[in-house]
This record gives sequence, C-alpha cells and structure tokens, in this order.
Amino acid sequence: MDHVNTPISKRPVLTLKSRKTPLRVDDAPLPEPVPMPPQTPPNNASDRPSDAAATALSDWLSQHSSVWQDFQPLSIGVVSEVYRLLEMHGMQAAWSKRAIHKTLFWHTTRTQYVENIQQGTHRFSLDGQIAGEISTAQREYAENQLKRKNHHRRGKK
Repeated sequence: MDHVNTPISKRPVLTLKSRKTPLRVDDAPLPEPVPMPPQTPPNNASDRPSDAAATALSDWLSQHSSVWQDFQPLSIGVVSEVYRLLEMHGMQAAWSKRAIHKTLFWHTTRTQYVENIQQGTHRFSLDGQIAGEISTAQREYAENQLKRKNHHRRGKK
C-alpha cells in the first residue's frame, strides 16, 4: 500500500538540449539541390490518357462500324449504342465514360461529319440501319458550324 501514497513522477515529453558539438553525419558538404524542370501541360493526344483512349476507341469503332468509319450521320442517342456494342464485344471495361464521350464529341465535330449532316437526309445506327431523318434545323445548324469553322481557319492564317 505504500505505492499508493507515493507521488508519480512525470517524465518530460521531450526536451531539447543544447549540444556543444554538432552532429556528425558526414564531414562532406551537402550537395546543392537540383532544380526540377518546369512542368508543361500536355499538348498532343498521346500525352493525355483520356485522349489516347479516345483515339483508340475511335479506331476500334471504325473497325466495327462502317457508319462510323465513313462519318455518316449517327442516330440521336448513339452513345447507348456505343455502350451496347462495347458490352457485346466484352470491351465495356476497356474505356472510361470520359473517353467514350470525348470520342463521340471529336467524331461529331469533325468537318467531314458535319458536312455529311448538312448534305444527308437520314441518320444511321452503328449497324447501318436508318434511324431517323435529319431535320431542316439540324442541317442549318451544321451549315452554321461549317461557316464558323471556315471563318476560324481563315483567321488563323
């Protein structure tokens, strides 16, 4: 019972003592730090994983759909067809949602595709079946897109 009455001494958490001699790790001087090269943003398709994936998906779709390969007007809601085609071939895990949507955006904004919308009368599913008509408003929109692209190109020269 003696230990109950004796006060418990607390140990200091951490004390820093002044040293008269410096720590000796090595007598050699430390090398100068090497500056890191500046990080530049990626500027071509192979630098961004989603861009490379979108390019690969476009190539894959070209092999599996002549409509895609020929830039024929696609059916409204073709993204669901792309997902079904990928699932049917067991490729749904190969590309992310971002890559799939980027691929569709790139494809449908290409000049050749927009020209086919402007001149065409029908939209097609990926398997080549007619999937609707191209409305007058859609043709006018395509015409405006082409004018904007041509105006933009002339401004860059």
